[in-house]
Amino acid sequence: MAQVEPASNPQINTLAMLSPQESDYLLHTLNDSAMAHSQDQRIDELFAAQALQSPDNIALVFGDKELSYRDVNEQANQLGHYLSAQGIERETLVGICLERSPKVIVAMLAILKAGAAYVPLDPACAQERLQHIVAETGLRHILTDSGLIAPLAG
Repeated sequence: MAQVEPASNPQINTLAMLSPQESDYLLHTLNDSAMAHSQDQRIDELFAAQALQSPDNIALVFGDKELSYRDVNEQANQLGHYLSAQGIERETLVGICLERSPKVIVAMLAILKAGAAYVPLDPACAQERLQHIVAETGLRHILTDSGLIAPLAG
């Protein structure tokens, strides 16, 4: 009985689906997302600049809620001013213990606008863990919702 030699055809998994030009276009042209921006600007300043440039563009989508750059920036400015009035200043640590929502982004930007730094506190963590983080960081200020206060209390 004669043996059949396998054909010298390449295996299907080695065949190119795209031409070299198409591959280069997808990998290099469309994937070129580098942006030049000043290295001396903070993220809150860059966000505020974007809000001035395109205030009505959608900045944040959460479920069926959409917020424009203007909306997010105005809310962050309002909260940032409030935090400053409460004595939050440069190098102050401020905790954020909120469920995932647009409030988290607004809180982060507001804290940065006040010149402070934020410490994320996951409300899903065990009460002992949250209390440990609060104690270790010396947090005196925490942005949270009223329903999340009890686990933070020491």
